Amino acid sequence: MMYVEGHRKDFDDWLAAGNTKWGWSDVKRYYEKAVRPVGNATHPKGYVVLNENYSDEKLAIGNVIFNATAELGLPRLGKLENGIEIGTMYLPVTARVGRRMSTGKVHLAKVSGRPNLHVIKNAHVRKIHFERGGKVATKVTFVLRGVHELSAEVRKEVVLSAGAIDSPKLLLLSGLGPRKHLQDLRIPVVRDLAVGANLRDHVITTIFFRLPNNTLVEPRHHSLRPTDAIYDYLIHNRGNMSGIPSGLTSFLNTKGDSTVPDIEFHYNLYRNENRQLFQGHMARRDEKIIASISQHFKDSHLINFMLILAKPRSVGELRLRSVNYLDTPRMYSNYLDDPEDIATMLRGIRFLERLERTKIMRALNATLLHIPCDECDSYKYRSDAYWHCYIKYMGEGGFHHVGTVKMGPKRDRDACVNPRLLLYGVQNLRVADASIMPDVPRANTNAPAIMIGERAAVFIKEDWNECSELVEPK
Repeated sequence: MMYVEGHRKDFDDWLAAGNTKWGWSDVKRYYEKAVRPVGNATHPKGYVVLNENYSDEKLAIGNVIFNATAELGLPRLGKLENGIEIGTMYLPVTARVGRRMSTGKVHLAKVSGRPNLHVIKNAHVRKIHFERGGKVATKVTFVLRGVHELSAEVRKEVVLSAGAIDSPKLLLLSGLGPRKHLQDLRIPVVRDLAVGANLRDHVITTIFFRLPNNTLVEPRHHSLRPTDAIYDYLIHNRGNMSGIPSGLTSFLNTKGDSTVPDIEFHYNLYRNENRQLFQGHMARRDEKIIASISQHFKDSHLINFMLILAKPRSVGELRLRSVNYLDTPRMYSNYLDDPEDIATMLRGIRFLERLERTKIMRALNATLLHIPCDECDSYKYRSDAYWHCYIKYMGEGGFHHVGTVKMGPKRDRDACVNPRLLLYGVQNLRVADASIMPDVPRANTNAPAIMIGERAAVFIKEDWNECSELVEPK
C-alpha cells in the first residue's frame, strides 16, 4: 500500500545494465503521471489515489520516532520529490477514507462501462498457445468457474500481468522457460528462456519496543468494544479495522558511507486495547511467540519496528511443481543466503539498540522487548549469535517478489523481455508487472509496479499506432 518510488540509483542501475530509457529521469514522469487526476464524469479515466492525512494517534507516535531518529542523525523529511532519501518521513499510501484503493478500483472500475472492455471473472488461465515456430501467440485457454474450458483468440497481442509468481508459472506451463526444466516435466519447449530465475524479495525482521501504559498516550476514553469497532468502520470508515498503515518510515545507510539506503524501517503503534488487532497481524507466527508478546499488553503499549533489507543480494528461483495449472509453483527464495545480507540486517538491529538509548526513548522508558526462545536464549543476549538466531525465528519475506521474467538487453542470458517488455522470440506477448524488474528497488514495490503498467500502456499505444500507420491504406 505504500506509494514510494524507490531510489534514483535503482533505475539508473537498470539503465546502466542495458535497459534503454529505464533510468530515473525516464521513469520519474510516469510516477507523476500515475497520480495525476485525469478524466471527468462523462469520460472517466483511472489514476492512483493517495492518502497523506494521518490521525492524531499516528502523529503522536510519529513525533517520538522523528525526534529519536533525529538524535541518531536522520533528518525529518517532508514530501519526497525525487525518490527516497536518507531520513524519516510519512509515506503516502494508496487509500481513501479508510479503504484501500487498489488499481482494480481506481483504474479498472473507472472504465468498467466501456464497450471495448470485457472482464471475465472466475476464470483461471491455463495456457498461452503459439504458432509459426513459437513466434506468435494465437490464443489463450482458460477454465471458467473450474468447469468450462474456453479459449480467446489473440487479435493483436497478449499482455501478461499476473505478478512475479503467476506470470512465470503461466509462461512455464505454456512452454516458455529453461529447456531442461520443461523437458523434465514433458512440456513441449516453445522458447528456451530463463523464466523463473532471478527471484528477488525484501526480507523483514520484526522487533518490538515496550512502552509503559503511563507514557506517550493515555488510554482513550472512547476505546471501543469489538462490535463497536465494526460499526465504526462500516459506518464511518475509520478505526483500527481500516488496516491502513501509518506510513511512518525511515531510510538509512547502516555503514554511513553513502546516501543510498540499505535498510528501511516501518513503525506501528499497538495500544494495549489493540491486542486482538496485534494477534491478527501476527497470525503467521508461532503461537508461543504470539502469547509471549501479548502478555505485555496488560501494562504496556508496543511499538512494532519492521526492519527491511532494502537491497538483498540473495537470489532465488521459481519452478513448476507439476503440469497441473492448479498447483502452486515451488519457490526457492534463498533468503539471507548471501552473508552480506545478514551483516546488513545485524547493523540495522544495532541501530535500534542505539535508538533505545536516545534521550526521548529513555524519557518514555521505552525498552527493546526480549522474546523468549529456547534456541536463541542459549546465546548471550544481544550478541551477534543471538540476533542471527532471532532473525531465523522473526524474519520473513517481504511479499515484494520481483524479477522472475527479467527485463534486460539481448546479451543478458537471464533476460526474458526486452526494454519494451516484449518476450524475446515472440512478436506479440508482453509482460507488464513486477516480474520484469531486473532487481528489487530499495523500497516497497507497489509504486514501481504501477509505473511499469503506465509504461506498458504507452508502449502498446506507440507500437500499434506505428503498425496501423504502416498497414492502413492511404
